[in-house]
Amino acid sequence: MTLELPCQIDGVTGALIGVATQTARAGDIVVLIVPAPGGTRTGPHRLHVRLARALSDAGLPSLRYDPPDGGDCPPASDAAAAFDGDLVAAARYVLGLQPGASVAILALGEAAAAVARAWPVLAGADIALSALCLIDPAIGGIELPPARGWWRRLFGSPSPAANGAAGGGATNDTPRAAAVDDAYAAEAASAWLELPQALHDTRSRLLLATGGAEARHPALFRLAREHRSWRKALRQPEAWLHLADADEAFGQPEHWRTLSGWLGRRIGG
Repeated sequence: MTLELPCQIDGVTGALIGVATQTARAGDIVVLIVPAPGGTRTGPHRLHVRLARALSDAGLPSLRYDPPDGGDCPPASDAAAAFDGDLVAAARYVLGLQPGASVAILALGEAAAAVARAWPVLAGADIALSALCLIDPAIGGIELPPARGWWRRLFGSPSPAANGAAGGGATNDTPRAAAVDDAYAAEAASAWLELPQALHDTRSRLLLATGGAEARHPALFRLAREHRSWRKALRQPEAWLHLADADEAFGQPEHWRTLSGWLGRRIGG
């Protein structure tokens, strides 16, 4: 039986109102469902609520929470530090409910981009982390450099034909973000490129669930194909669930059963 309890978290920007979904038996992983900047604890299409209850059925307790404004204000790029501080406060709170556990972070859409950027902050706060699960992550414009030739891959230097050519440029091992005017957008793009390494540094798994046609996730599919660290992270068993026919709410029963079963199995595994 699912037990949902209201709670209040002391965030850096004020009181965060949350709902803790508990399970009958305590495990070693607890899930923190993160709202998007300017979002709410219910999530788009009430997905946070549905996910919390499905995770509870799989034996995984969770916490979902509102930002201090309750989602009434639009996100702003200068609110990044406040988002990070509230995220750390919520992670510490949920660990207080489940001492000795580690935290799996679950984020949808725009929340995924904010969490990708904030992951080093969580790591620096000494939060015990186990996984980052992203559902339909919103990824902005990212530019990847051309693939390196075999000479550079072997020797780490330009090929003889390239000697004397102007400019070095980044490699796939040190990719660069797209040139953008907005510094916050540039930081977010860099965070996506660096995310697999950041997760590796915290010994955390990357779990990815997407729905719809590939054209709905162009930047993500390009990362998965062309970025070395992303390819390596997604080679892990069942690291990426893609439901090509699913809508944005995963509203069809067969899609929801597949998604929720995968989440329970992979987060708890």
